[in-house]
Amino acid sequence: MSMIEAEQRPNAVVVKMLTDEFEMYKVPEFKTAVTGCIESKPATVVLDLEKVESIDSSAIGALFYFNKAVKSYGGKLILVQIGEQVDAILHATQSMGLLNVMTTTDEALGSHQA
Repeated sequence: MSMIEAEQRPNAVVVKMLTDEFEMYKVPEFKTAVTGCIESKPATVVLDLEKVESIDSSAIGALFYFNKAVKSYGGKLILVQIGEQVDAILHATQSMGLLNVMTTTDEALGSHQA
């Protein structure tokens, strides 16, 4: 079973994590899957973390990697549906202020339309 599900939208892609653990041993598969999703350089990449219950430093590093990759072509990576445990870890690592976070996919998709 794949760890993500991707849905193409106009000028956007919504990537849903299908695993509850986003940790070091899953990062290579995540990077490969998401790289394929952003090849068309969508203006908005929404990463839905609703199912993710745990995240480690390697996974956080992957989030920053894709944040930089998407910004490099003028796009925006937005994290949505972050659970309490992941939120606490991102705050503890001072990552929240460096990543774009919104509550819902609809909010994230609406934020980049103009």
